[in-house]
Amino acid sequence: MTRRGRQRDTRRDRKGAATVVAVLCLSAFLGVIALAIDGGLWMAERRRAQTAADSAALAAASVLFERFDTEHGLDPAGKAEAAALEYAAKYGYTNDETTSPPHREVIVEIPPTTDEGRSNPEYEYEQQFVGKAGYVKVRIETYQKRYFSAIFGNDGLFVARRTVAVGAKVDRVYSPAAVILLDPAASGSYTAAGSARLVADEGVKVKSNHAKAVNANNAGSLTAPLIEVVGGTYTTSGGNINGSVQTPHETITDPLLSIVPPSPSAQPTRTAPPMWGDGTAITIQPGLYNGGMSLNGWSKVTMSPGVYYMKNGGFSVANGVKLSGSGVMIYIDNGGGKFNFQGGGVIDLSAPESGPYTGIVMYQDRNSSQTISIANGSATTITGTVYAPGAEMDIAGGASNSQYGSQIIAKTMHLSNNASIRTTGDPTKIARGSVSLLGLVE
Repeated sequence: MTRRGRQRDTRRDRKGAATVVAVLCLSAFLGVIALAIDGGLWMAERRRAQTAADSAALAAASVLFERFDTEHGLDPAGKAEAAALEYAAKYGYTNDETTSPPHREVIVEIPPTTDEGRSNPEYEYEQQFVGKAGYVKVRIETYQKRYFSAIFGNDGLFVARRTVAVGAKVDRVYSPAAVILLDPAASGSYTAAGSARLVADEGVKVKSNHAKAVNANNAGSLTAPLIEVVGGTYTTSGGNINGSVQTPHETITDPLLSIVPPSPSAQPTRTAPPMWGDGTAITIQPGLYNGGMSLNGWSKVTMSPGVYYMKNGGFSVANGVKLSGSGVMIYIDNGGGKFNFQGGGVIDLSAPESGPYTGIVMYQDRNSSQTISIANGSATTITGTVYAPGAEMDIAGGASNSQYGSQIIAKTMHLSNNASIRTTGDPTKIARGSVSLLGLVE
């Protein structure tokens, strides 16, 4: 074969190879375009499904919120679920196996359940809402139909989006501390002497900047997991301070400053029972008591639930009276009265569980400096916050481990004469307010 003939054959071989390469490249290019187009449609479907899930979850959460006072974040009648399904349907998502593309499903969970077998961090975050009343999870599953990428398979592209929303009213405490003492400079803002002792389960906050802001002497003690004090502590003569003493991380303030005192005009006027009873049992009603109230000589006094407003007078219990009341808030105005419990009485009072004074059992006007006096009590249980930010709380004697409030907020506190008290700081019993939660959380 001549040289010219060999060159023509080589050129033909190269052209053939180039054609094959061009066809292969074109096929790959078309495949990439097909995937890009269907991928874009898939992403658009994901966004649409997410918007639908968000709207459906918010609709259900709104129903839960509106009915929270009666249904407590649950959905016994299915009204919240129905709202979620209605909103999902507006975006074209229904529980219909016959739609094209097939398998469109809307899953509504009230409260949310766990996603078994999933390890995605998003699902791990979601676990905090599992089983919680007031929360709803909406999951939308569907398939995006293939178009150009059908050459790779006829099955649709799976799409799954979900949302968690909340519609609830929850209680939050104003401060978790069991004892808060607000005097900014007092020596012995907390003082325990004469074998007196306080156990505060949820910690103590002392605002005083004095070097002896916390003083335990003569076998007195303070026990708490955390003692936050601006100033210093001091012990002598067998006094003990048990717990981690730290400088506060933030300024100690009155956590209940936003609580508005009750209005006297809103209370029905009542007549206080005679100061000295005849030994019988009586029941008293909430309302306005001019001159306050003094309970002596009664075998048993029961306080009906509500607000007791002491105007220009205090609230006194003495001489063995057995006093009880549930859902009670006793308020003393700045007219010269004070709380005064003496003489071995048995006291069992608890705060309201709802309303503006939730968790507050005793409230002495902020401007009142009248000392709260408690002495020689027995079997005393006062459940709730005792709030007297302008006053000293003076406790002497009493039965072991008496509870003079689940939380105490006062200016100073002095314990003596073997007083032994406990404050729990129980968040379900102390001053707290309702917080509304409505929106998407995940």
